[in-house]
Amino acid sequence: MSDAARIDESQGLRRTLRITALALFVLTPLELFFQEHSEGVQLLAFVACGLGIAGATSVGEAAPGSVRRRVGIALLGVVAAIALLGLWEHFEHNYAFAREIRPEQGAAASIRDALFGASPPLAPGILILAAWLPWAARRR
Repeated sequence: MSDAARIDESQGLRRTLRITALALFVLTPLELFFQEHSEGVQLLAFVACGLGIAGATSVGEAAPGSVRRRVGIALLGVVAAIALLGLWEHFEHNYAFAREIRPEQGAAASIRDALFGASPPLAPGILILAAWLPWAARRR
């Protein structure tokens, strides 16, 4: 494979990773809207998706080492932090509910119930993946 073909293939892969991230940042709010994810701290997921779009776009269009690219990477870091908060919120909500309906059960059983509760505990992780894709795409 020639160097030019390798560069074209690499650029195509980076573009595909950024497009996938942008699709996740656009489609996730739609899913959240359908799930009525619209109270208090839940709104942070919408903010995270907006920041993710800005971050993914900045990382993809800016020159390596530029301020714009560094800002984009920082925005993607904020998205990941918000997603980690979402993971905690989902788990904590499920755990509190499990303790409320079965106060006599032990912590281990409540943790198990929290992992299988109504708020999908790993759902916010999609934003961590979406934030990671443009970051990975910028790597040479």
